[in-house]
Amino acid sequence: MNPLTHAFIALSLFKDEKLTKDEKDHLLLGCIIPDLHLSELITYKETHYRALEFFKSTTNRLHQFLALGMVLHGEEPKGVDYYAHGKEGIIEQNQEEINKIALKYKSCIGNFNAMTAHFLIEFSCDSIISQRDKSILPQFLSALDNPKLDQAITEFSNFFGLEKKKKEKIIRLFHNRFLKKFFENLSSIETTPKSWTNVTFVMNPKNENTRLSFREKLTIFTKFSYLNLQRKIHHIKIAQLFEEINAQMEQPALEFIYQTIEKLKPLKNDLQRNLC
Repeated sequence: MNPLTHAFIALSLFKDEKLTKDEKDHLLLGCIIPDLHLSELITYKETHYRALEFFKSTTNRLHQFLALGMVLHGEEPKGVDYYAHGKEGIIEQNQEEINKIALKYKSCIGNFNAMTAHFLIEFSCDSIISQRDKSILPQFLSALDNPKLDQAITEFSNFFGLEKKKKEKIIRLFHNRFLKKFFENLSSIETTPKSWTNVTFVMNPKNENTRLSFREKLTIFTKFSYLNLQRKIHHIKIAQLFEEINAQMEQPALEFIYQTIEKLKPLKNDLQRNLC
C-alpha cells in the first residue's frame, strides 16, 4: 500500500496510546521505510520480511518504534502488505474492475502493464483515506522533519549491512523536498496526477533514462517545470480517472483498512509489550 494508508493504519492502532512526538515520528517513518526497496538501495525481502529481527536487535526505544512500524507494514509477520497483496487482498479482489476503468484512460496514464491496477488502487486508497482524515498528511510530513530520525536510519542501515554511502543517500532521500511534495500530492484527486507522473517516469522500463539510478531519475524529473509537465501529461484526464476509481474503491478501501486494523491489533499489542 501507499504511504498515507500505512500512516493512517499505524496511527489508528495507537490512537488510544499516549505516544510522545518522537515515538510517533519514528513509528511513521517505520511504516513507510520498507518501500525504500523502490530506490534499489535495499531489497524487498529485507524490508518486508526481516523487520521483526530488527525490532528484536535494537535496545533503543525510539528505534524500536521505527522497527515496529516496519513490522506493521510488511509481509512477515503478517502486516498490511500481507493482507493487501494476497489472493484475498484488496488488490487482487478489485484489479479486474480497476483495469476496465484504466483502459479508458490508457493514452494518458503512461506504461500500461500488469502492475498498473495495483498502483492505481494504492494511490486511490491514499486519496480516499486522506480525505476522510485530513490530520494524516500534516502529521506525516511533520514526522519527516524530526532530526532524530537520522540516528534511527543509521541503526537501520547498520542492521541491514548497508554501506555508508547508501545510509547517507537514505537520509538525504527522506529530507528531499520533492519526495515530501510527492507524498503531499497523494492527498487529493486534484494533485494525485503529479505523483502518478513521478511513478510512471521513474518506473517505466521503456524510459530512455532506464539505466540511471532512482535518485538520478528523480533529479532529472524534478528539473521539469510545472508548465512542461502540463504539456507532457493529461492532468485533467488523470484526475477524472481517479475520480472514477475512488468512486469504485471507496467502500472496499475503507472496509479493507478497518478490517486490517482489527487484524493487526494482536501483533501491535505483542510488540508493544516488548518495548524497552
